[in-house]
Amino acid sequence: MNTNTLNQKYFGAGLSTETKGFTDDIMALGVCPKRKFVVSGSLGARPDIIVWDSETMNIVSRTKLGRNTRAVSSIRFSKDGKLFFCTDKHNDSNVYCYKVDTAELLGQNKCGSDPVFDG
Repeated sequence: MNTNTLNQKYFGAGLSTETKGFTDDIMALGVCPKRKFVVSGSLGARPDIIVWDSETMNIVSRTKLGRNTRAVSSIRFSKDGKLFFCTDKHNDSNVYCYKVDTAELLGQNKCGSDPVFDG
C-alpha cells in the first residue's frame, strides 16, 4: 500500500485462462530483509512456492514440493536474502533450502513426526 497515493498492489494469478500464480490456498508467506522479494507457499497435492518481486509483482522463481507433502507450513528468508527455507506438512515433516533467484533446491532434511512451527 502506497500511503501517499492510497494505491494498493495485488499479486494475483492473472487472467482466468492462464495460471501464473497459485491454484490453491496460500499457507505461508515470507518477506526478505530488504523487502525486495516475497516468497509464498500453498496447500495442495504438490504445493507451489513462488518468489515474487514486491515492487513489480513479477514472478522471480517458482518450484513445487513433492507429492504427499500436503502444504507449505512455514517459510522464511535467510538474513542476506539469497536463500529461503520452508517446511511441509508431510507425516514426517521436512525442511528445505532453496536459492531465491532460481528456486534451486540446495538441500532437505526430515524433521520427524512432530509439526514444525515458525515463531
